[in-house]
Amino acid sequence: MQINKNSVLIGSDFEMFLIDKNGKVKSAIPFIAAGKKSPELTSKQGCCIQHDGVLTECNVPPVRLGEHELFVENIEYVKGYIENKFARKQGLTLTCCPSAELEDDQLTHPEALESGCEPSYNAWLNGEMNPKCSFDGSKLRTCGGHIHFSFDGATIDNCIDLMKVFDVFLTIPSLFLDEDDKRRQFYGKAGEMRLCEWNESRGFEARTLSNFWISDAEYVEYVFNQIEKMFDYYNEHGMNKINEMSSDIIAAINENNKELAGKICDEFGILILIKEKQWVA
Repeated sequence: MQINKNSVLIGSDFEMFLIDKNGKVKSAIPFIAAGKKSPELTSKQGCCIQHDGVLTECNVPPVRLGEHELFVENIEYVKGYIENKFARKQGLTLTCCPSAELEDDQLTHPEALESGCEPSYNAWLNGEMNPKCSFDGSKLRTCGGHIHFSFDGATIDNCIDLMKVFDVFLTIPSLFLDEDDKRRQFYGKAGEMRLCEWNESRGFEARTLSNFWISDAEYVEYVFNQIEKMFDYYNEHGMNKINEMSSDIIAAINENNKELAGKICDEFGILILIKEKQWVA
């Protein structure tokens, strides 16, 4: 069954670190009182913030395909909200680094030791539950850049399939943009997703990307364009080729294998946005 692109809504939640003038990562818990159960609403409808463990988490409301400028605007707004209301007053800044180690004095609060909340699932294993993440005494913490999708006719099966297509069109090319190689020890392996319901809407959350893409408006637009191509591919070609190449796709993502990722991009005609902001085939 094809997806009606006019029904697709795209939202996001993403996490960032607060750092001081010496580059030391600071826990968000003392500065942002709101937690995940009661996020702080902003004056821009649908944009809210909270702490998630030591991280600063932001939520932006869903937009439709084609509304990439509004998507960028919402992301920039909520980042600026945190900078202006919390960070600058404390001499702190936000950073979109995907992973960082914190010092012991930032990990004393019970919430700072939590790892994960609701379970996630693996699209490549037909929705099998992923093992629960545990930092297990590690000082490393990681930031995700999760993307949410809802659409008419969403089912478990087509959400799982679309997560696989997401891996091809977004997770694979992200390997050339995201230099971090630590986050995937804990989060973001191939196919990581959640099935979701928002009021009367249904869809899924793609959890493979780190927060690298919210650091730059051009990255946000690239991600948005790739999302449209993802739905086009699914509607026009289905899943046969992607399922046949599943082992290579999984290996490229989980092993950070850029050579293999490049071959997959060539196979699917995916353009890669490299760091110098030049387009290469």
